[in-house]
Amino acid sequence: MKKEGSAGKIKILFKDKRFRVAALVLIVGILVNQVTSWYIKSKYTSLPILNDIITDNIPYLNLVWLYDLLSLLSLISFIVYAYKKDFEKAPFFLMLFGISQLVRGIFIGLTPFGSPKLDSGLFKGSMFREGIYPSGHTGFSFLAFLLSEGKMKVLFLILTILIVATLLIARGHYSIDIFSAIIFNYAIYEFGNRCFKNFRIKR
Repeated sequence: MKKEGSAGKIKILFKDKRFRVAALVLIVGILVNQVTSWYIKSKYTSLPILNDIITDNIPYLNLVWLYDLLSLLSLISFIVYAYKKDFEKAPFFLMLFGISQLVRGIFIGLTPFGSPKLDSGLFKGSMFREGIYPSGHTGFSFLAFLLSEGKMKVLFLILTILIVATLLIARGHYSIDIFSAIIFNYAIYEFGNRCFKNFRIKR
């Protein structure tokens, strides 16, 4: 694809049918997350707190702000990476992140249980705070790692490791939420490569 200015790239995106479909899937996935989270918050006044073999045996530090910040860094970094380095795959990226959001939105509502520690971070008051399994923080950064290449792949791997570590230390998630997010998103990545590998911008 030849080089385009910002306005030109945006125009190309919205002209592309695959991009529009993928964007719709992402929007639906986010809405499902929000609706399920709202349902959990309105339905249950309290949720059971579970034991965890890892978090029960490591020290606690209030690092909620840090894993939120690392997640924002992952999001911004991936947007920049996709825009500058892999623009043609934008529909593919959106589709996979949309499926990831959709899957999470379904699973957090199936078996609601309480957060191991209720500290407020950068997203205080957000409906994304409701629902634990699987971890959205871990899922996004790990999927970004799988989808990126070169030095950015190393960056997203480091961010994923840091997010996992801070989530455990800050009790942001149970270990099962974190490791299931890795498994889920790897499965989504493999599924996407088989079913949506042609979701690219074509001119």
